[in-house]
Amino acid sequence: MKWGTLDMQSKKSLIKKEIIKTIFRSIGWISILYFFGLFFAIPLDIIMNSSEEQRKFLDIDNLFQYSFQLQVIFSISVPVALSVFLFRYTQVKQYSDLMHSLPVKRESIYHQYALTGILFLILPVLLIALIVLVLYQPMNLQDFYSMGEILNWVGITILFNIVIYLAGVSVGMLTGLSAVQGALTYIFLLLPVGLIILVSINLPFYLFGFPGQYYMESKLEQFSPLIAITQMNMRTPSIVETAVYFIIIVSLYFFGLQIYKRRKMEAVSHALVFPITKPIFKFGVTFCTMLLGGGYFGEMRGGTSWIIAGYVFGALIGYTAAEMVLQKSWRVIIHVKGLMVYTAIMAALFLLFQFDLTQYEKSIPKGNEIERVHFSESFHFYNENEQPLYLKEYENIDLVRRFHEKLVKDESRQAHTTGRGSVFIVYELKNGEKVVRNYSINKREYKPFLKLIYESDEYKMQQMKSIRYQLMILRKSRLPHPVRFQSGLSLQIKKN
Repeated sequence: MKWGTLDMQSKKSLIKKEIIKTIFRSIGWISILYFFGLFFAIPLDIIMNSSEEQRKFLDIDNLFQYSFQLQVIFSISVPVALSVFLFRYTQVKQYSDLMHSLPVKRESIYHQYALTGILFLILPVLLIALIVLVLYQPMNLQDFYSMGEILNWVGITILFNIVIYLAGVSVGMLTGLSAVQGALTYIFLLLPVGLIILVSINLPFYLFGFPGQYYMESKLEQFSPLIAITQMNMRTPSIVETAVYFIIIVSLYFFGLQIYKRRKMEAVSHALVFPITKPIFKFGVTFCTMLLGGGYFGEMRGGTSWIIAGYVFGALIGYTAAEMVLQKSWRVIIHVKGLMVYTAIMAALFLLFQFDLTQYEKSIPKGNEIERVHFSESFHFYNENEQPLYLKEYENIDLVRRFHEKLVKDESRQAHTTGRGSVFIVYELKNGEKVVRNYSINKREYKPFLKLIYESDEYKMQQMKSIRYQLMILRKSRLPHPVRFQSGLSLQIKKN
């Protein structure tokens, strides 16, 4: 019995070694190419700009600023490609039958493949960091950045690589086609940002005062690692962001494991292997294309009839495209019952927003609830200024509130005005919450209100403080930087 147990253990150990060899043959080339790509992007760039004359023109603060666009391309593409090629055996019947016939548990196979893939992502980054450390003293790189910046680059690069890689692995457990896995991975990673943008484009059609542009440009990088990584040459993730990414990594890893254990072997070559995911995919695509169509027609043509036409046109295209993917054919069968149920739900949502059953439009905070209020012509003055203009005196807050009430009362008239200007209002409440609104108006009709606000002593004083602060930031900046003033002008100070 003991001999039999030992023989079985030695067989399993041999099988695991063979699996590692198979993994290296299937994805080792991706890791090697990634290393050479990073080598050309960073160490070679350092060596090529090593002369004193060339160093005078370098403006490098961290390793991300070496061929940053190339680094971003690698971080976005390599992890996804790795996840696709690594788990391709789950999408080819011959390989799937062979792998799952081995005397090894599925859980063990998943761990071996997933962890080896992570190792192959980490090794190139560590080797590049080692090369940079070797060059650090001879090239006098301490003149540009500290060793801590090198470690920072290693940590951030590995963090984003693993997040994107495990997203690809988890999505791969849901599909039986490599092409669908790659496409769905990017859709999954961009979905939160895409939904925010699509909803922000469409809600202003129904909710008077909804600040769509404000939400579309308010730190969208927090909702997608693909967006966040494009800004790593200018900022580093906060402790909270890093902790969230670690939670996402652990969640994706074990989510992929659970899906893999429940996946049926005969589901290879299916676009989606679980029946429950098919309606989610189908109506998710339909909903997104519907919003895209309605938003496009609404922005280009305007008017409720054009918006509804855009919704109908977009929904039909999305529904048909989703069915083509699921049925793997352009000759699809349209399921009318499901489409009718979806139409009924969307019609109910349309009525909900059309008649403002949530009372969003009439929601104006009371004066005693407001800590301070921002009042300007555009969300840029609030989002892009580190010290935006605020009104804190009760008389001015009340003046803004009464102006706001007048706008809400005149909603139907504002929908048909020409020669539009805009008003952006942010109430910062004492409980820490914010109420944000944006309105397109004819300024000539509200000149008395605007004059009282703009000519108040507090507004003038806060405006001057904001301008002084922005000028101070410009003087400290080494590069030209545009600054927006409350008057709506833009000032550019050039480097002497």
